[in-house]
Amino acid sequence: MSVLITEVDRARLQNCLQWLPLQLSRTAGIGVLEQRLAAATIVASDSIPRDQVTMNSHVRIRYIKSGEEIVVHLAYPPTPMGDDDGPRPVSVISPVGATILGTRVGDLVEWKAPAGVLRGKVVEVTYQPEAFGDPD
Repeated sequence: MSVLITEVDRARLQNCLQWLPLQLSRTAGIGVLEQRLAAATIVASDSIPRDQVTMNSHVRIRYIKSGEEIVVHLAYPPTPMGDDDGPRPVSVISPVGATILGTRVGDLVEWKAPAGVLRGKVVEVTYQPEAFGDPD
């Protein structure tokens, strides 16, 4: 699985990591995010594939075990409040948020949750800012 992250997202995430309070810097998602940033291929916003998960993307994930699908909004911390009609906001510093950053439709993902290890498949990117000309 090739992890692609835009130059804009990388710069903002690195800045975000520098300013996180100490108690947040020790969360499980931070380590995953740091690994993803270190291993990712960095590309210009206008050359990221439309089915790649970038910051502020809305992503449909299907749980492997149950087949249930959820749509999440990959957000910067602090995570915004969601509404009942829209995608559920997940922070990029959470295990699931850090794990889906840079993935692509069809990729299998795995993250640690309080209930144990969860596995899913990225089914669709329903909104990607770069695809709509809004990478900021």
